Amino acid sequence: MAVRGAKAIVLDPDNNVLIVRRSATHPFVPHTNDLPGGKVESNETMVQGLTRELVEEIGLNIENLPIRVVGSCHEPNYYGREYSLELYEVKVPARPAIVLDGKEHDSYRWVPLARASITGELYQKLLTEYTKARYGA
Repeated sequence: MAVRGAKAIVLDPDNNVLIVRRSATHPFVPHTNDLPGGKVESNETMVQGLTRELVEEIGLNIENLPIRVVGSCHEPNYYGREYSLELYEVKVPARPAIVLDGKEHDSYRWVPLARASITGELYQKLLTEYTKARYGA
């Protein structure tokens, strides 16, 4: 069974993206930049999983916000596992109060989209494609 994941490019009105830092206790690549989101449960759609993850990780409810899928990939054998991933754009009308869960992430910052970078190579690829499409690079 494939690992399903959904992450969000959370954009403020000035096109800054929310970058979270994985904590020391994060099970994968601690102390690295990441996008909020994560594993989608088998009984959830990708959007339901993303919505749940954003509330759990950063305290952001996206139910009434504009959201759209901006990238996806399927990797049949990535380090011995199958992955199906989706990346979403979520536009917030103003920077929300971010409440970190304390377990997975220990800090956050807003970064201009053109300079945003994360560690996970599969999601970084999707983020790079999205950024190039936005800026025509």
